[in-house]
Amino acid sequence: MATRPRVLRHTGPLLALLATIALTLPSPSRAQAPASDAWPSKPLRIVVGSGPGSSPDIIARLLAQKLGDDLKQPVVVDNRPGAFGNIGMELVARAPADGHTMLVGIPTVVINSHLYPLNFNPVTDLVPVAQLTSVTFVLIARPGFEPESVPAIVEAARKRAGAVSCAWTGPIPHFACELLRLRSGADINVVPYKTQPAAINDLIGGQVDLMFDVTNSAAPQVRAGRVRAIATVNPARGVGPFGALPTMAETFAGFSFVTWQGVFLPGRTTRAIVDRLNQAVNAALDDPDIARKLRDGGLAIAQGSVDSFAAIVRRDHDTYGRIIREAGIKAD
Repeated sequence: MATRPRVLRHTGPLLALLATIALTLPSPSRAQAPASDAWPSKPLRIVVGSGPGSSPDIIARLLAQKLGDDLKQPVVVDNRPGAFGNIGMELVARAPADGHTMLVGIPTVVINSHLYPLNFNPVTDLVPVAQLTSVTFVLIARPGFEPESVPAIVEAARKRAGAVSCAWTGPIPHFACELLRLRSGADINVVPYKTQPAAINDLIGGQVDLMFDVTNSAAPQVRAGRVRAIATVNPARGVGPFGALPTMAETFAGFSFVTWQGVFLPGRTTRAIVDRLNQAVNAALDDPDIARKLRDGGLAIAQGSVDSFAAIVRRDHDTYGRIIREAGIKAD
């Protein structure tokens, strides 16, 4: 015979009914916490803040296919371009924190809060899960540009205001040009371009003097003799096709940019789910076919723990914020 629930005397029939119902409900903590052992329990979505064919989109589609096979759930890529990536970021930041909606993000995750009024905080409303790739940069010069080292460039720029120009397209090359101007104390002319091909064409044509370009993009131009490589923006020598070159940090301590692409989840996601997705992403990057396709696209695979990627995100948030403030960079 079932045991009847105890009810306090004199509480009346309504309170007795409520007490009976309460005994059959799960506790609030169990009801609110996602069950990580059941993850994933439904199709997953990868949000990309840029259009089809962009680098993050290509990586997201490679990842979606492999994760779908390994996790036994459909994985769809959801392109949400616009507002410099803020639309896609906000969508993920406000998504249910159950591990089924993720973002393939780039450094705009840590840059945009310094430039735009946002309705969310990328630092707290998105949690880093796994780094996917790393991208390095190199300082290149137009044909006939006389200074052959960073100190020589600084000396030439200090002699005459505006005598040296630095072209940029995209946030990281922009910050690199601005940091060169700030650290050198010279009046270097920082010139914006809408596209990388337009900037490199003007560099080859002699309309601008310098440009910070993605290493694998610059390498063919350097080999063909169209431009000259001067220094890398790597933390140390020996990295990539220009590993023998001096680094920018040898002239200006801390002058180093290694950009990334990585996976993020809503900030309230449990650590158990974050860890499981990190393991799944790292396993996907071990796939030889994915590794080959990323290398063919000029990207270096970067695998690691949740904590190592989170440390990179925190560092870059502080670094880019400082450059934006010191250079007085404003959103267009």
